[in-house]
Amino acid sequence: MAIAPYVPIELCTSLLLSLVLLMCESNELEIRTLGLKSACLICPVAEHKYNQLESLMFNFLKDPVEKCVKDTVNIFVPVLARSALMAGKFSTDLCSRIMSNLTKASSDNEWKSVLLYLDVLRVIVLAKLAYVVNVQIVREVTLNNCDIQSVNLQEVSLEQEYFMDLQCYFSETEDAKLLLVAANNLIKEKPDVRWPELSWFVSTLKKILDVVSNTKVLNHTSIYELLISLISSYVDNFGVPFTQYILKPIFNDVISELEHKMEKLHPVNVDSTVAVGVYLVTILPVLDDSVQHSEFLQKWIMYSSLRGLPVKIFSVPLKWVAEHKEESLDFYLQHLREFAASSCESSSGSTIRTYIASLITELLNATELAERALERQVLPAVMALLHDEDVSVREEAISAWGSVTRTCLIRGLACEAACWAPAHDVLAAGGLSPREAARTADALALLVLPTVDNHAVSEKGLWLMFCYF
Repeated sequence: MAIAPYVPIELCTSLLLSLVLLMCESNELEIRTLGLKSACLICPVAEHKYNQLESLMFNFLKDPVEKCVKDTVNIFVPVLARSALMAGKFSTDLCSRIMSNLTKASSDNEWKSVLLYLDVLRVIVLAKLAYVVNVQIVREVTLNNCDIQSVNLQEVSLEQEYFMDLQCYFSETEDAKLLLVAANNLIKEKPDVRWPELSWFVSTLKKILDVVSNTKVLNHTSIYELLISLISSYVDNFGVPFTQYILKPIFNDVISELEHKMEKLHPVNVDSTVAVGVYLVTILPVLDDSVQHSEFLQKWIMYSSLRGLPVKIFSVPLKWVAEHKEESLDFYLQHLREFAASSCESSSGSTIRTYIASLITELLNATELAERALERQVLPAVMALLHDEDVSVREEAISAWGSVTRTCLIRGLACEAACWAPAHDVLAAGGLSPREAARTADALALLVLPTVDNHAVSEKGLWLMFCYF
């Protein structure tokens, strides 16, 4: 300790890093955890040892203990990202290696690793852009009309829930709005005039979409959901102008190409359609254009039904909405119900309604919807489809009826009472096709047979089965 002031900082950090590396190689979880924390502390003063720190981070991502992996993603990754930025190795080393690992994990069907590296990229992008967006460039003062204290560069955290309002860095005599308008126009009218960080972000996001599109992502819905959360984090953190001028054009390019293929009846990579679901529930909602939002939903329901695309394109995003933005779910369900009703006038209407009934069934089986959504949107839609003139629509509606009734029964919801009369009317009318009868028997079986998770048995379901089968 006595000679420490006279020893070069590089030598001190090298000695400390050697000790940290030994701790991180320990078989004891407590020692590895301490080593991880120590590595985070050393990062800001060990740029000359960046390569060793990067290798250490990737080793921690393979740690057998889940908590170590999570701490690495949430703490070590953003700290190392700052060191990489300072050392000029962010894009060339760190991000390049992460993208390479993501691509390899995807091609090797290592789905757990794909999820991990997508989460790492979420943190990495926030670290990269937050570093730029949060730099205080005007003056070090605290204004009376601002609650945020003066912030120095080294005190700016890499990841925050929301970034600081530029207005806080201006006095009453300066027109911040004028600068913001000018900046937005610059990005809008001259997209090539951007920070290098923005160009890097656009390139990185396109690579992520490309990797996911070449993965059987619709068969691995957790990856699809994480991709939605990834884009949502960028929307929430970087705001509406960023979403409108940076994120939206990226998705527009992908979706425009898909729509062209749909209209020309060209073959389509089904997994690339996840861009449609992501755009539907993350980008469009913040643009505050409900008409455009509903038209986009209806257009892609029509495309998907006519081309026989999987309903998971929509059920996974709607499941994500139900679990993360429950207040928005009514919008989607309402427009699905209205589109089903209005499609009766279309020559392809029965195909659309069959698709919507199948989508409702898939959604009900995938997640737990709020009682309000069930009562106000799902039940009316299913009951209307049960009385459809087309037999194929009724077949799918019977499955949807079984799912919604089972949901109400298991959860003990009051809306269960509204489920039975329409089904009784359909059965009492007779004339069911063989496929309709088979679907009804399957639906009733869900209601009268207890499951591993729930032992609720419906007496009304038993009564219907005894009466009509």
